[in-house]
Amino acid sequence: AKRFISSRGGILELIKADVEFPPGTLIFEDPPAHTVHRSLLSRVFTPRRVAALEPKMREFCARSLDPLAGTEEFDLIAELGAQMPMRVIGMLFGIPEEDQDSVRQSADARLRTEAGTPMEVDTNPTFGSETFAEYIDWRIEHPSDDLMTELLHTEFEDETGTTRTLTRDEALLYTTVVAGAGSETTTRLIGWAGKVLAEHPDQRRELVEDR
Repeated sequence: AKRFISSRGGILELIKADVEFPPGTLIFEDPPAHTVHRSLLSRVFTPRRVAALEPKMREFCARSLDPLAGTEEFDLIAELGAQMPMRVIGMLFGIPEEDQDSVRQSADARLRTEAGTPMEVDTNPTFGSETFAEYIDWRIEHPSDDLMTELLHTEFEDETGTTRTLTRDEALLYTTVVAGAGSETTTRLIGWAGKVLAEHPDQRRELVEDR
């Protein structure tokens, strides 16, 4: 049974490499650590926080898609799907807009593999957390109203029963995992939504008429 637990990884190359994942690698953890870390994330990553960003999200969509009105065709992923998730994650974490695209490209490069080629596994994986190190260090010194600050300052009871806040390295990994996983999955969701709505124009019409 221990071969099929999350803490050994979710990708064949990671499982075979028997990598030791550092604390805070949320998707590669098991209870009780996973339960504690997931609970902390749900406390700070609230519907209210996301809803507060909705006007900015709508503005970004309009800014991306309005110039394409009247064109015969465009690439939904290139023009919106690949951009939108990291823009929202950047807003949540307080990453300046001018830096958000380079962060997206860095996260995407680390998740990308060549067709037919196994993933290269580092025995000490960082998942690209160095991309966010500068932002975390800045937030430690300059707290703000963003998710990164809340991750650093919210107290929780860990799996040993100790009440504490995340360490700097744990918060860094949290940020990396949320950014990478959120960007990758949501990009695919946007592409799938575009495909399904194109195949069902009646459903698309209903959505337009009553969002």
